[in-house]
Order: sequence, then C-alpha cells, then structure tokens
Amino acid sequence: MEIFVEKDRITTKTEHGIAEVDYNMLDSNTISFYRVYVPVEDRSKGIAEELCIEAFKYAIEKGLKIVPDCPYIRYTFLKKHPEYMQFVIENYGEDKQ
Repeated sequence: MEIFVEKDRITTKTEHGIAEVDYNMLDSNTISFYRVYVPVEDRSKGIAEELCIEAFKYAIEKGLKIVPDCPYIRYTFLKKHPEYMQFVIENYGEDKQ
C-alpha cells in the first residue's frame, strides 16, 4: 500500500477511489485523527486498518501525541491495536477551559 501524506490527510489509492485519514494539528505536539474514509466498494478489505497503522506510525515518528476523535479509530482500531494506546491522549482540551 502506497501512502501519501498531504496537508490535513493521509491517503492511499484503492481500486475504487481514495481512502483517507483526516487530521488536524491541535498544537505543535498533538494531532487529532478525526475521520477515516474508505470507498464503499473497498470496505471490509482491511484498508482502514492498514491506513490507520500508517497514520499512527507517521504521528509517532514526528513525536506527536494522538487524539482519536474518529469513532472507527477510538472503538475499533485501538481495541484491535492496544499497543498504540501509549501514544493516545484521552481528554485533550478538557483542562484548557
């Protein structure tokens, strides 16, 4: 799988389009993965999981903490890959009010 890091998203080409993990930089040390999208025809092929692994690797290599705002990442991906929990911030921003 060839991965492309673009401004605000990490993508890969699929048979039926583009799959992506969308992100925002919350501050200079923290990234929010807020959306995972895979074309309907390409779902259930493991593409979202592979793309999330690459997104986490990208963030880890950059020394970033990760906020898993996307429901797929929070409730599916991280349950299957608990090894990434050490890089996750659960309550980002709650103490900044």
